[in-house]
Amino acid sequence: MKKYIIILILFLIAACGENNQTLSKAISASSNGVALIADSKIDEGREQLLDFKGLYLRMIDNNPNNGLYHNNLGWVLIHLGEYDEAEKHLIIALKNKDSVNPKSAPEKNLDLLAVFKEKSKEI
Repeated sequence: MKKYIIILILFLIAACGENNQTLSKAISASSNGVALIADSKIDEGREQLLDFKGLYLRMIDNNPNNGLYHNNLGWVLIHLGEYDEAEKHLIIALKNKDSVNPKSAPEKNLDLLAVFKEKSKEI
């Protein structure tokens, strides 16, 4: 899980620009959310991830073809259990992967999505 957090933070840093302040909030929300979930503080972590989801949705409203934003939102949605919506955003990220660094991130997140979907069937 830590590997994905580090990759996500690097994605966020790479996206700095006009949304620098929003991006800063997104980094904070995602890091805290995943850390809280890892510490079994599920409700608090979920709240942080929901904040992160909202920030990315606003960023996508302003820049709908930014593959990085769609990729990172897909990652958050995976961790929120919103698999169908995650898949939609990851497919958009694949189509716009010129703005994603590394370009393989959407594929890796689609693989992660498949793992999460499979695990949810086991429960």
